[in-house]
Amino acid sequence: MIRRLKRDYLRKATLWVPLSMLSLVLLYVWAGNEPSHPVTRPVGFSLNAVAFAALILWAVQRQNEPASALFRWTPVRWLGKISYGVYLLQLPVQSMVKLLIKSPLLGTSQRAAAQSLAWLTTTLAVAWLSWRYFEKPLQDYGHELTTRKPRLSGVG
Repeated sequence: MIRRLKRDYLRKATLWVPLSMLSLVLLYVWAGNEPSHPVTRPVGFSLNAVAFAALILWAVQRQNEPASALFRWTPVRWLGKISYGVYLLQLPVQSMVKLLIKSPLLGTSQRAAAQSLAWLTTTLAVAWLSWRYFEKPLQDYGHELTTRKPRLSGVG
């Protein structure tokens, strides 16, 4: 979509960024981040998707501009690289940390800052290990298969 459409048209589409982000903040202030809130399911999840899709579109449109410098910052790029692992592994890691530190509050809104920090750092570490020793080798293998020159049979 980005390559085919005119740049001005996409710039107009990124006007949704401030509106959707403001709406998202207002939703969180009003409803909190509880998935069981009556507004979260019909509106909250969709608003999250729209807001972050608009943010990605905005960042792509401003790839080499100062406004998107935050997205070129090494820690943010590293987090983007392991983000799928964070997404997949956060709940298993949370359960593991909960068992290890024997805290009934972990996974609830009442958990202590130290418990949240343990969960966050463990999740990031496990996601990085998954990237380094599982995802990256598979990607490299896939690239190797697609860039390998075909052999001509009978020539030799």
